[in-house]
Amino acid sequence: MAEEKPQRSVEDRVIDIVVERFKVDRSQVNSKFSLGSEIEVMYLLLDLDSEFELDIPEEEDRKIHTVGDAIACVAGLLKDKLARQIAAVS
Repeated sequence: MAEEKPQRSVEDRVIDIVVERFKVDRSQVNSKFSLGSEIEVMYLLLDLDSEFELDIPEEEDRKIHTVGDAIACVAGLLKDKLARQIAAVS
């Protein structure tokens, strides 16, 4: 029987994507790490859409400036998505 991989947190997954997208060392990335220009944030949001199977609204790119902002955005959208799924089966 195959061993199950432990689930990674939203924070870890977002940081992994930031490390890959910005080509930085993981030790440099924390919640205050700046994500740069709106264009860079837009591309990051596309990566996050794909990773988390979300549809992040375009207007979010104006609200996201740091890794912490991105983590909060994704966590909130995942919470909303889960609430909708639970409501759908109730």
